[in-house]
Amino acid sequence: MGDPEQRRLARVIADSCAHGDHLRVNKQMLRAALGFALVLLGAVRPPIQPRIDAQVLLVIANGVAHGARLANALAGSLPAGRTRNVIADRRLASPDAEALNGLSTVHAPGLAPRSVWRISSFARLGEYLRLRRALGARAPRYSSSRFYDEYVFLAQALRFLLAMDVVPTTAGLMVCDFDRDAYSSPWLWACERLGIPTVTAVHGTPSALTYLPLLAETVLAWGAVQRAWFTQLAPGVRATLAGRPDIASRVPVAGAVERVIICHSREELKPSEATRLADLAERYRRSGVECVLRLHPTAAEPVGAGWNMVAAQCRVEVVGFEPLSESLVRGDFVVGVVTSALIDALIDGYPVAVFADPERPLPADIAAIAEYSRERSFVGRDMRYLPSGYVEALNALSHTLVDAVGEESQERIRDLLDRLVDGDRKSVDEVG
Repeated sequence: MGDPEQRRLARVIADSCAHGDHLRVNKQMLRAALGFALVLLGAVRPPIQPRIDAQVLLVIANGVAHGARLANALAGSLPAGRTRNVIADRRLASPDAEALNGLSTVHAPGLAPRSVWRISSFARLGEYLRLRRALGARAPRYSSSRFYDEYVFLAQALRFLLAMDVVPTTAGLMVCDFDRDAYSSPWLWACERLGIPTVTAVHGTPSALTYLPLLAETVLAWGAVQRAWFTQLAPGVRATLAGRPDIASRVPVAGAVERVIICHSREELKPSEATRLADLAERYRRSGVECVLRLHPTAAEPVGAGWNMVAAQCRVEVVGFEPLSESLVRGDFVVGVVTSALIDALIDGYPVAVFADPERPLPADIAAIAEYSRERSFVGRDMRYLPSGYVEALNALSHTLVDAVGEESQERIRDLLDRLVDGDRKSVDEVG
């Protein structure tokens, strides 16, 4: 690997670690010390070499909770007449993601010390040192601990070297659940070098911070709102209307309100947002409607500025990784600020509203709901019923946000992937 190519790869590796669960772990210094020790120990024994030999590769970055549901849906959308490999870190995936639609998972480690040490070797460590030297003084910064940042770069460098070693030149296509995640990046890079087409699903409602620039060539947009967003902000990428394969069916929105669910997503609330949410909860509570503050799966308390004011008017619910869809019942009214859970709730037939300050940048789909929430009143004379005009608007918006669901969505994706494996990119451009 020549110096210019090495410098480019070093920079790609450093940049690829900007998104992922490794940024939210505790005890980073301890993890880094354990990681360096295990990687050195792992170099003494032969590294594992995942056997990847299929035409279609499915890379799963998030195999937990609703991520496992998307992973299963994507696996079911792969062309049946092609050989298929599912690539994931089996240590971190939920049991539902270990055998996706009958396809066994090829174990490829993520960044965790207890995973990545199995792919270490003296040859790869030597290449890592050359890559770190090529990066120079521009040390990667992901956290408050420089020691942990150095470990993350080491672990990711080993993963890039593994992917370049094992992705076969005979592969015809790579699909991933989220292309910007640190787990997916090495596989995208390896496929790009070999000229293998790449496709990414949309894991949550996209924002510029989390989804741009896109790394894959094709993105599976949920609906017209996302396709317009990607077309405007990522003009070099194919955005095709795929829908949501992970949602089985669409349910019409009903207007009765028996409980209000306020979704916490660890965001910092502006004073106006906290006041409006607290006032809404108080009004419903005084009308005899229960109000629940549903915490983010990674939170045990209302983390983030302003949320304690909202919590004072609600029953606080710690849910762990239980999907929102499994906790909702008819009569729930779901409210949030930036959470993509509102989209799932809307498609499942629950009325939703966004309480975001007009100046707050919002993800694509949430911005569309926020516009409806501002333009139409969703509080009528009787707090137990939403105005019919608002309910009708939500039913129309449901189809704009998500163009297809379930088997119809899977069939669209299957047809797209078939054409890409056959090298028919022109027709994909025309359809997208």
